[in-house]
Amino acid sequence: MFRTPVLFAFTSAPPSPIWSKCKTPCNAGFGPSWRSSARRRAFASRPSIFAGASPKKPGWISNVDIDRAARALIRRDQGDLPGALADITYSIEWGLKQLPVDERSVAIDRAARASIRQQQGDLPGALADIGYSIECILNQAPVDELSVAIWRYLRASILRDLLQYPEAREEIAAALSWYEASLPGDTRTIGLMQTIRDSIPGE
Repeated sequence: MFRTPVLFAFTSAPPSPIWSKCKTPCNAGFGPSWRSSARRRAFASRPSIFAGASPKKPGWISNVDIDRAARALIRRDQGDLPGALADITYSIEWGLKQLPVDERSVAIDRAARASIRQQQGDLPGALADIGYSIECILNQAPVDELSVAIWRYLRASILRDLLQYPEAREEIAAALSWYEASLPGDTRTIGLMQTIRDSIPGE
């Protein structure tokens, strides 16, 4: 499998690229949208990771849900992919049980799970997760176009690994087009996307 760099960790938009030994754009699931929802912003603002919060109280969030999503990232970076998958799946399932469902947070977590599944070799599962995430964001108003571009970058690498080269080229072209038009100064990220583009066999 072609080695591709990490794109983003827990950053605020516009993020700066970072590098890792991981074989996929594995931080793509935790891009700038991670902090864009109230549930995620609370991760950085609460006074202690051990602070107890009852999800039954209005205005409170589940610390366990947030912490397990964060731990998934740590475990993935440590090479513990089964543990990372278990944590992020817990976060997804917890989010789906809430009323109303925070669709955006579920989309962010599923994008993260897509990167983990890709590293595990579960390419169909990864493709299903990232497809859900992209469609969810596209159906929101206003559309978070930065997240869509990042996640299309991830989907391009998954499609490449599935040997679906025409679809992969279409995805990376769309991601690059948005970045070059909207964030032309972010030359490092554009370079990373160009690396993915160049790794996809031509017609």
